[in-house]
Order: sequence, then structure tokens, then C-alpha cells
Amino acid sequence: MVASIVTAWAISIAMAIIPLVEGHQGIYVNKAWIRDHPFFDEVVTLKDAKKYAQRLVTYSPKWSLIPDTAFENLLNIDCWSEMENFLSKYKLGNESFSVHRKFG
Repeated sequence: MVASIVTAWAISIAMAIIPLVEGHQGIYVNKAWIRDHPFFDEVVTLKDAKKYAQRLVTYSPKWSLIPDTAFENLLNIDCWSEMENFLSKYKLGNESFSVHRKFG
């Protein structure tokens, strides 16, 4: 009886933690909550965030100073943690955002 309860708890904890692991975020995390940003609704998809970042890299004079490989890296982003790393690495002025929560 105790073993089955422990097993059930272990499976429940594993099911709760697996979506949070960076390698699995592309599968489980669909949207993120971004507060205090004028160009987004509060909850956006990764696709919309990538479009915004691509526009920043293409059209912003500040972002034009980053290397061309950064744009290639941006095209290969497939999860929110990679997007956050990209934007924190190339954070220029107030053209940045931070993810407060992620949703599946």
C-alpha cells in the first residue's frame, strides 16, 4: 500500500517537472506571459515573440550592430528559454522584455 502511494506521488511529481525542463519546453510550453510591454498582449506565443525579435534585429538601428550569426541563431530558436537567452544576450536599451510565467 505504501509503495503504491509513493509510486503515485513519484509519477505525479515527474509529470509536473518534465514540462519545466529546458529540453522539453518546446513541446509543452505554448505561450508566455509578458508584462509591461507596449507591443504585446500580456500572453503571447513563441512565434509572435520570434517575429518581434526578427523585426528588432532587422529594423532597429541599435540591433543592427549585432553579428549576422545572431539572426541565424534567432531563426533556430524553438523554446522560450532560448528566446529569453537571446534577448538577454543582445539586450539594448529598453527594447527588451522578460517572461514572467509560461503556459502549456
